[in-house]
Amino acid sequence: MITDIKDIIRLFDEIDDALSVRTDMYLIGGGAMMFNADKALTKDLDMVVYDKESFHRLEDTFIKLGFEAKSPTDEYLRFNLSNILIREDGYRVDLFHEKVCRKLRLSERMMGRSITRFSGKNLFVHSISPHDIIVFKSITDRAGDFDDCMSMVDEMKIDWNIVLDEIEHQVKEGEDVWITWFCDRLTTMSEKYDTYIPILNRITNLSDEFIEKWEQEMIDKLPEDER
Repeated sequence: MITDIKDIIRLFDEIDDALSVRTDMYLIGGGAMMFNADKALTKDLDMVVYDKESFHRLEDTFIKLGFEAKSPTDEYLRFNLSNILIREDGYRVDLFHEKVCRKLRLSERMMGRSITRFSGKNLFVHSISPHDIIVFKSITDRAGDFDDCMSMVDEMKIDWNIVLDEIEHQVKEGEDVWITWFCDRLTTMSEKYDTYIPILNRITNLSDEFIEKWEQEMIDKLPEDER
């Protein structure tokens, strides 16, 4: 369990010293929330890199630094996790290449909204915005994700238009099936915490449109006499 940002910085220093080529990575989960002062601790660091070269470079670097690669558990297989890396001193890194949860990707918009938290000789670490953390956590069902989302909603002003814009962007780029997950998770969040989510009606409409389109496609595939 990581309880101090200094421990995260210490790991970044190690990685930076081991790298010889510029490498950018993005924090998307609890680590990003710690830098945003929205969370006091995290059990792992969720990191995303945008290109394959950076992914393999970081993977090799973690191994050289004493991390051991672990096979994803059933809980994480659905997330298309690229690698889980664990070290005996308690550090755990969940390393993704571009996509998280098989569909959602680290978009250029997300990178543009990120804040640089570490600038080394070769390593540069950026944390995505609270709006984008909500986007990612809205489609996962790991323990604590709902609570994390609500802590960001309660402790700071969320511009839901940014959240909606990113969701619509992800759908437009071809990740349309995930709109049903967004709808289900945001609806559950609204009901569980009795909180108003201003974009929920729009998300629900998008989900209904997707389901209607999918049902029509299934009907169109049936023989004429079975429609």
